Amino acid sequence: SLMSRLNALSAKTDSILAALNAAQDALGGAGRHCNGWGVMHDVASTRGRVVAAIDHLLHAKSLIDTTTWPTDAEYETLEREHNRR
Repeated sequence: SLMSRLNALSAKTDSILAALNAAQDALGGAGRHCNGWGVMHDVASTRGRVVAAIDHLLHAKSLIDTTTWPTDAEYETLEREHNRR
């Protein structure tokens, strides 16, 4: 049923949001350390953080792309059924 599908999609949404949060966390502090000439001196660390963030973003994108999301019509049907109660 659509309701059971929505419950599964809610869990999937939680996974997507977790991956997005992990991407943001991975970038924490990236590129913030510059030398006296204004040049980033922690390039390897920043690159590692960017790579980790990209991995998390690609995971989120994969979850989004491989999910069959409800259509507007399905939501409208669900609303109509809910309003009948």
